[in-house]
Amino acid sequence: MENYLYTLKKSGVSSHMVIGQLLSRHKPHVILDVGCGPGFLAKTLTYKPNTLIGLDKINFKRLESYKKVHQIHLDRDAWPKALKNNSFEAIILADILEHLENPPKTLNQIKKLLKNDGFILVSVPNAGFWLMRLATLFGISPKMDKGIFDKTHIHNYKKADMYTMLKEADFTVEKVMFTQVPLRIFFLSNLFFRVFPNLFSYQIIVKASKGAVL
Repeated sequence: MENYLYTLKKSGVSSHMVIGQLLSRHKPHVILDVGCGPGFLAKTLTYKPNTLIGLDKINFKRLESYKKVHQIHLDRDAWPKALKNNSFEAIILADILEHLENPPKTLNQIKKLLKNDGFILVSVPNAGFWLMRLATLFGISPKMDKGIFDKTHIHNYKKADMYTMLKEADFTVEKVMFTQVPLRIFFLSNLFFRVFPNLFSYQIIVKASKGAVL
């Protein structure tokens, strides 16, 4: 197995926990976890779905609480064929779209696997975060192994970008949430989080369903 850099963020303000809380509130019983990694999602749920299926480019084989995990590269494989007989109540794309070559194509593929009354939960780093804006202002492009300056990020998204991309993929945005920086050194930034979320939030989480945005 490849070295996996990411860890489960157990802070109540992390995207992992916020997504887990949302799922535990709605309790969908057939879930697709796109980019499942070592199974972080299952660890955040307070209930047990009937069917939890994972997709990841790394071969994780068997994961606790997952019915099946498919080793799939979203940009290279005709991966929907592996799920052609499945229909999901909820599909999760947690910190995935920013890594893909063609996120709109993936969203359109995802939509075909979603039940008519289902929903997706998408999280992305907030490109409007003040530190990213500052780096852009000074022409700096930090390259890190993970985090908001992850060197494997291909795309950057602000709130308006997410609305546009989801609308073009024929999704209805139902709810937009923001998360704080899960690091204590940013406590001053987090003080302004609720007043200016577009500038001081670390990640954006969107809940959307099928259908054009009105």
